[in-house]
Amino acid sequence: MSKLPNFYLSEDEFKLIVGDGGWKINEIPLTLAGEIRGHFGIDTSYCVMASGVSPIPPKVKHQQPVAGIDWIRYENKPKPNEPDFNVYHYMITQKTDQGYPVFDMGAKDTVAPHWSELNDLKVYFKDWK
Repeated sequence: MSKLPNFYLSEDEFKLIVGDGGWKINEIPLTLAGEIRGHFGIDTSYCVMASGVSPIPPKVKHQQPVAGIDWIRYENKPKPNEPDFNVYHYMITQKTDQGYPVFDMGAKDTVAPHWSELNDLKVYFKDWK
């Protein structure tokens, strides 16, 4: 990956993102997510889901993912037959002097499909029936 990060996370923000550190998906309350990155808290946001590894294993390469964020938002200007939700992915890599680099991956590598219906979002909530 050669592009520059879109933003950086502080140590506290990274801890919030990774939760228990076992790559278990956890929901970040929108009020807190909005403090991490303003657009996560906009009125079309449905939820912000995140996971990661902690502590970071010593053999993790510089630009290897250590955490990720999926931002799920309502499609407020749908085209005909477009699903209700859009999912966007952010990849977080090993900490640098500026903090944890966060890369906007857009529709690439999302857990649910980028264009999702409510039923598609069950992958984030394992207890849904």
